[in-house]
Amino acid sequence: MFFFKFPRTICAVSTPVSFKRKLVISKNNGESTTYKLESLYKTPLLTVYGVEDDITIMDKLYHIISDKNIRFVYFSTREIENVKKLNLHNWMSFDEFMKGENKVFKRTVTAYLIKKFKDGNKSVFDKGGSLENVNFSFYKKLTSIDSYRIDWYSGNVNDPSGFDIMLKIAEEKNLFDTTIYQTYLDVKAIAERLPFINYLLSLSGWDTKKMMVHIKHLCKYHKFRLDFKNYNHNVVEEVVEEVED
Repeated sequence: MFFFKFPRTICAVSTPVSFKRKLVISKNNGESTTYKLESLYKTPLLTVYGVEDDITIMDKLYHIISDKNIRFVYFSTREIENVKKLNLHNWMSFDEFMKGENKVFKRTVTAYLIKKFKDGNKSVFDKGGSLENVNFSFYKKLTSIDSYRIDWYSGNVNDPSGFDIMLKIAEEKNLFDTTIYQTYLDVKAIAERLPFINYLLSLSGWDTKKMMVHIKHLCKYHKFRLDFKNYNHNVVEEVVEEVED
């Protein structure tokens, strides 16, 4: 027997892979769906499969990775060898997945890293629109990593231990999504250099105009470059006197 991940439930499949060319998926409510083995490669999601010994950790991952990105399948030890022989391009063993070298792993753990960073800088993210006219580059990077977090982080997680397992692997081998990781580091470096931004924004209401005056002055004091329009530009006009012949 193995288990198949569906939204909000785990389903049992009792059809032995070695004897049938199809899988019958039975949900808790009695409904069932039949899948032909020769058509499994057409499924759009990454399918990660393991055995009973993997269930403890896979169950943790089940609750933290969105169903739109991945699904988990649990096989008996006897059937796992037959599954490997199928050689499906969109199926991956649990051991291979936990090496952290696949896109879903990297994106999930990178989004979790951004989520942890946001937890410590909530006002910067929640009121980030106020920074658009301060330093547009910083603002764009901030919104970029937050959008990434929304796309790849599965919210309302009661047990984050699965994330911590993945994060440990990623940190040891630097297995983060390179398309966004440097942007995250850039934003993190500025937030750590200028912690007063998050603090002062946390003291203001949603109308941050008055507080932004103080934030701009402090940014200048700490030599953080603001956009050109935030500086006083005293332009001396040259007076040209016409000389009569």
